[in-house]
Amino acid sequence: MGNRRERCKVLVIDDDPLVLKMFKDILSLSGEGESSLSKILSNSDDKISQSLRNFSVDTATQGIDGIELVNSAIEEGKPYSVIFIDMVMPPGLSGAKTAEEIHKLDPNAQLVIATSFIDADIQGVSRIINKGILFLRKPFDGDELLMIAITQSENWNKLRNYEKLITELKAN
Repeated sequence: MGNRRERCKVLVIDDDPLVLKMFKDILSLSGEGESSLSKILSNSDDKISQSLRNFSVDTATQGIDGIELVNSAIEEGKPYSVIFIDMVMPPGLSGAKTAEEIHKLDPNAQLVIATSFIDADIQGVSRIINKGILFLRKPFDGDELLMIAITQSENWNKLRNYEKLITELKAN
């Protein structure tokens, strides 16, 4: 990873406004909070710190709203690279159903299930959409969240670049 990383779009779907704020604070340059990792790096190289926190973060409080945001982002040609989904969001769709619907719209989006429930059925969710999903247990550490967002957005970028290359090769 170089000092300059393309700004990736992240979507957070959670029914708790405090959790949504925490995601924004940790992942975006406009956030008020900073993880200790980005604080350490900012002392050594401010460009690296800014690169690490260079995410555009959108939020939704219900699964159906998140699905609509994903659909709109795809239509605009600016899809989300990483989507964090709470497993339980009453009274709406479950996190599993939300993940399934989002995967139908955008199979390349990197999905991360974030939940405080011990009995969350991550294997069931993985089977439903036939894709590996990361699992983030709440409460989580800001550094852990930042590193997951960075790694998953890099995976998403690699996948997009690979697909572009395949398309170019087929055209030749």
